[in-house]
Amino acid sequence: MRYIRQLGEWSCAPVCIMNAMKWSGQHVTTKKDFHRISKTCGYVPRTGTGPPLIEINKAIKRYLAKQYAVRRIRNVKIGELAEHVSHVDRSAMLIYVLPDATNLHMVFVENYDPDEKIFNIINFEGADKTYASIPRDVVVEIRKTFVWLLRKR
Repeated sequence: MRYIRQLGEWSCAPVCIMNAMKWSGQHVTTKKDFHRISKTCGYVPRTGTGPPLIEINKAIKRYLAKQYAVRRIRNVKIGELAEHVSHVDRSAMLIYVLPDATNLHMVFVENYDPDEKIFNIINFEGADKTYASIPRDVVVEIRKTFVWLLRKR
């Protein structure tokens, strides 16, 4: 699958939602859908801040509730995240604290490979590609603040 690369420093939330939409089989493109989804998320370019969590939740409900059963939890345990995304009909969206400890980042977690002990994550901070295989021990170290566990309907 061809995922959408993050477009700017603060566009992670709308891009993450768009990638979850793509994973569920919806046809979304940056040109056609980014502005509409960004507006719903409360994303405003060049502000120096990301969208508010309450607006991200509204966008998730609006754009993903038909395709997914969604469960939001705080401070997910690594085992719970790995077990959830190990199933072929499940994925997740994760907000975590960046190494600078002042900013947050939102990514789409496509799956987990228990044999290789890697998460396949879209737009992981510091990865040189849109789609990156991130070792479990790296994901353990990041401070995860919110996760939306997604299960296809």
